Amino acid sequence: MKTTIITFVILIILIPIFYLNIKGFYPNYSDGTRSGEVYKFSKKGIFYKSWEGEMYLGYVSNQSSKGQIQANVWYFSIPDNANQETINAIQNCVNIRKVDCSINYKQWLIGPIYQDSAYTAQSVNY
Repeated sequence: MKTTIITFVILIILIPIFYLNIKGFYPNYSDGTRSGEVYKFSKKGIFYKSWEGEMYLGYVSNQSSKGQIQANVWYFSIPDNANQETINAIQNCVNIRKVDCSINYKQWLIGPIYQDSAYTAQSVNY
């Protein structure tokens, strides 16, 4: 009887945690805009598909190594069932190598399991 109650309590605790990890937790953690050159955009996933992209934002100085600079790359995702216009606009940014693409995004506190990053692109401006 005691093990049944303990198992029940553990399930009550674990089921919401599992659900939040699949669906994501708090999608409005932050939002904003990033501008740069989208150089990689591909559809990934085994069970859940999503579009994953990388945007080059420029170079930053590496404080730990004197005189060295490193590329500043931002990773973002778009769910597979997202607005097709947004997906086409980002593909257009990649194809024409448009340097001044701006992506409006929302950041998740804990990203959904079907995305590689915690940033979800919402719209694109050139």
